[in-house]
Amino acid sequence: MLLETRRNKNAHKHLIDWDLNIYMPEQLDAGGQSYWDPASWRIQVYIFNHYGHEEWDEPIQLTAEEIISLGLNHDPYFKDEVDTWYGLHGFKLDYWDKMSDRLKMYFDALPKYYQDIVL
Repeated sequence: MLLETRRNKNAHKHLIDWDLNIYMPEQLDAGGQSYWDPASWRIQVYIFNHYGHEEWDEPIQLTAEEIISLGLNHDPYFKDEVDTWYGLHGFKLDYWDKMSDRLKMYFDALPKYYQDIVL
């Protein structure tokens, strides 16, 4: 019976639905015109729940190497977009082999269950 309890220690917990907002921040040139710099990609992590999207942390500013490795400026999903959403689970499946160790460690360190969030 004790072994069964250990196996099911998370049975009562609810998984967090993580979403990523992957975007280039809008910038203004000297004349006040908007532009988006393809070298300035960011990833903002959100928890998606019945309240909507809630920011988790400060945006992650991607390095030039990470932008190139992920192929954000050439990938058809991102190529003509400056702001898009991607579920974390799908992003990890689709881009794991292209991710830097920094991103892998960050995403893997996110809490898995709502009950594990320390408020």
